Amino acid sequence: GKLFGMYYVDSIGTVQMSERTKKLLEDNDQPAFFKDICFKFQFPNGMDKITKIREDLANRINIRQCAFILSTMLEADKKKFIISMEEAGFYILNSLETLQGKISPKDVVEEIIKRRENDEQRKVGSGSKAFQHIRETFNYLELANLIKIQERSLILNKKEMTAIKYIADSWSEKLDFDVSSYNLNSVQGRKEMYFDWQQFYSVSTPLSDEMFHTSVKSLSDNLE
Repeated sequence: GKLFGMYYVDSIGTVQMSERTKKLLEDNDQPAFFKDICFKFQFPNGMDKITKIREDLANRINIRQCAFILSTMLEADKKKFIISMEEAGFYILNSLETLQGKISPKDVVEEIIKRRENDEQRKVGSGSKAFQHIRETFNYLELANLIKIQERSLILNKKEMTAIKYIADSWSEKLDFDVSSYNLNSVQGRKEMYFDWQQFYSVSTPLSDEMFHTSVKSLSDNLE
């Protein structure tokens, strides 16, 4: 529930159903539910433990990870090739420069092309804890009906291009929630950050009805 922003705790300590959950109950559009989640995913965020948040801030992590992945896939599609799960994991979610916002999706695609031409394989160990988290990110994008994972390749669902482009275009935008603006060295500051994050994260994106609606046609296994 916390990971998906399905509830929040109000100022008097009462657990409340989130706007995102209410929308899901009303329209039963599960892919749209996950599209909104993918749109709001960012590092650093207010879901992680304070030690991880401090680590991200110290490393100057600043990324909308799902937006970056989709933008990279769109850049690759322009060049008529498909990125593997291992390549996206290594060059995006396991690359410090990418996570810091120093590398663009176009840069990532060019690097992958160069490595392929030199027959150099780069990947995160499939049995590692890091890769488990990386795989989860791809799973959320698949649950959002934005991609399909086929034989460890990431395939765009082109019937969802409205949502894909809307999310992908945000890759370079300033993070919506600024964790660094809070005094994380104080108990009160940490409480305020976590409280404000749950409030922010549980509210649906303003244009979600328009941009994230899932058509029956888009659910077909035929992705073209």
